[in-house]
Amino acid sequence: MNEFKVSFAIVNDEKMNELNEKYRGRVGSTDVLSFEIKESEEDGVFLLGEVVVDKNKAKEQAEELGHSYEEEVADLVRHGVLHLLGKHHNGH
Repeated sequence: MNEFKVSFAIVNDEKMNELNEKYRGRVGSTDVLSFEIKESEEDGVFLLGEVVVDKNKAKEQAEELGHSYEEEVADLVRHGVLHLLGKHHNGH
């Protein structure tokens, strides 16, 4: 059985703005970014990448959608992991 790792970070708007502009060329924040790494570690574990969530966007979206902050973060992390696994949608 293969083992996989994903790194997660929760950041504020300022940091997400910086990452979004630097890596996607877009000004402003976004709710989640995924960064593919795809490398094997010494112990045989495969590192897929990193998922970064904007905590402020997650709070706003949770309120808009009527569920908890924790649920929204979980949804955003799932979304980011799907991107790392090669699932993409229109516009991204």
